[in-house]
Amino acid sequence: MNHVGSSPPRRPNGRPQACDPCRARKVACDHRQPVCNRCRKRRQDKECIYSTSAPRSQSLRQAVHRNTASALDSIASAESAPSADIITSTLPSPPSGPGYLGFTSHSTVFEETRHSLSLLHGAETGHESPKPPRGKSREGIRFRDLPSPVRQACLYVLQHLHGQPNEQMTLRDNPCEPEGWFHIAVANILRSLQGKFCAQPDLGESELEQIAEEICNNTAQPFRDIHTSPEEWLGQFCGPKLRWESLGLLWAYLERVSDALSALRISHLAWMPDKQSSETALACLGHCVDLSRHFNEGNDLLLDLCRRKGTLESITIGDARVHVQENVSSYKPSLCSENKRRLFAQIFNSDKFTVSFTGRPPLITRRYCSTPLPLDLRDEDLTGDESTLMDAVNVLDERGWNTKGEVYPATLIRARYMITTILDELVEIALDNTTGVTLEHLQNLKTRQLNTVSEFPTGLVYDPENLFDSNLDIETRYTRILVHLAHLQNLFFVERLLLRNGAPDEGNLLITSFDLVTLTIVFWTHKDQFATMRRNFEWLPPGAGFSASSSCDRLSVGLIQKIRVLAAQQLSSN
Repeated sequence: MNHVGSSPPRRPNGRPQACDPCRARKVACDHRQPVCNRCRKRRQDKECIYSTSAPRSQSLRQAVHRNTASALDSIASAESAPSADIITSTLPSPPSGPGYLGFTSHSTVFEETRHSLSLLHGAETGHESPKPPRGKSREGIRFRDLPSPVRQACLYVLQHLHGQPNEQMTLRDNPCEPEGWFHIAVANILRSLQGKFCAQPDLGESELEQIAEEICNNTAQPFRDIHTSPEEWLGQFCGPKLRWESLGLLWAYLERVSDALSALRISHLAWMPDKQSSETALACLGHCVDLSRHFNEGNDLLLDLCRRKGTLESITIGDARVHVQENVSSYKPSLCSENKRRLFAQIFNSDKFTVSFTGRPPLITRRYCSTPLPLDLRDEDLTGDESTLMDAVNVLDERGWNTKGEVYPATLIRARYMITTILDELVEIALDNTTGVTLEHLQNLKTRQLNTVSEFPTGLVYDPENLFDSNLDIETRYTRILVHLAHLQNLFFVERLLLRNGAPDEGNLLITSFDLVTLTIVFWTHKDQFATMRRNFEWLPPGAGFSASSSCDRLSVGLIQKIRVLAAQQLSSN
């Protein structure tokens, strides 16, 4: 029954549900009550009902009943099981989301498109059930079923703890005053480990495997945000609920990798005499991070562990500083120096690709980088003798491109780096929530992008006719398409930013989106030409095509709506 003034029921995805007649005809519903406008125009006032279909409700109730019964059976069996057995919860876990996805991500465009498409139809979409954490099954994790590298990592970490044959750490005799959650957690973790190891003095490999299995099952449990009780939050990784994140904290604590003040306080742990090794601590800490990632999607504790691991890596290994190489006039290329330039450019390019796909902040930005572009040299020239290399350098043009019109690995790296430096500026604007941007600045970025690509050598210029040119090798075609895709993706972001900041819609975004989709599917429409490289371009649809196709759908919806309005106005005037 409908109630005047009440809101219609909502679908599982949170959107208002269409009335039954609109749902049956799969047309848009304005959700007005007691009667929507579409039903009023069709004179179906009595049939305009907002209800959930009986079969769906029935199946939903049956599913809830089955889950409840299963959970009760599991709880009963757990209570009757011996206390030494590993108890794993069968209650539903919260859905594991993909994490934060920002403006440049594919999901943002999908959401915009979904909102637009919902105006055309009121059909209810399927509701995807959440997936359990990685590595977790209904029966729990069995150590012997884990991959060999995972089992070895588990045992390696446990065998280096206090009281084991390869122990690296010892407990301090003098009590330490707990200050801060880190010290409190370490004390509780050590107490828990002592209880486990003291209960079984002669631990063999089978006993360590049992302990590892229990920790793996604990790690597979969701780590919740608890704001009401510090003890309950700490209890998620202390006491009987030890996780691999817990053991990772011990190694970070042993190496004093915390905050500046905590590192000055008396520690609960110390290195065994003549066994202090930052490399060992880094290896064990790295294993704990990898194991935590293997069994769980991630949490605040794992993020903190990664922060400490990064600090310890920087202290132990040092920094490569490939991002701040100098550009001097007396520069003399070598295999070593050019490889460093290429390495930095590839890292920078990969980082920007990740940002464009996820919308998450970049790990490195152009503002702090001074490494010049790698020269457009053949690999064979770099590995040849000095005279061969200098001959190749001397025939480069003033910008560093080769003058033969050929495409080398360095050619692609250079071109993509020049494009991604502009993408870095676009990302900065798209993800910045504090400062505004002018349309003039965005237009300047668009002009710079067009000018940058126009100055590329002819060997990088894409032409649709290239697909039918038998004189072009497959690598050249592939390279030209990749460069043009990167160019179109920058234009795609510029056009989206222009519209978001109030620029008039002149159809440029629709055209760019269409070009992106058309170029992406070339690998499938002409797959006979790329048969040997298929595994190399399966990443392209999620990386470039999905967002553009969603934008095409959304803009096409807007175009259809404008056509409908114009048609209606024309009919009314006639």
